[in-house]
Amino acid sequence: LKEMAFQSKKRFIIENVDNINPILFEYFNNFEKYQKLILTSAEEYVPVFTLPKNFVDKKITSRLKSRGIEIVRIGSVAKGNGVKISNFQTNKINNFDHFNENYMNL
Repeated sequence: LKEMAFQSKKRFIIENVDNINPILFEYFNNFEKYQKLILTSAEEYVPVFTLPKNFVDKKITSRLKSRGIEIVRIGSVAKGNGVKISNFQTNKINNFDHFNENYMNL
């Protein structure tokens, strides 16, 4: 997300982190631990992309879902730069490092 914001010279506002992995969200009793894991673990990769608001309609969504592809809206794009995550301090996010198990320090 940081790189996408930098490359596009836009600000990404993330408001819906809990829907990225609902099963894992239910497992954790601590929302902050869940967010840190989702945003830093790199265990599962999920494509992240932006689309105009009017691009995805119910017909497209149902076609994708019938093929096992679900689109989850996690936020929006605005003027500015960087990434803003609702209810979370972005300075607590460590970039994933394959040589350091930083996701274990939740």
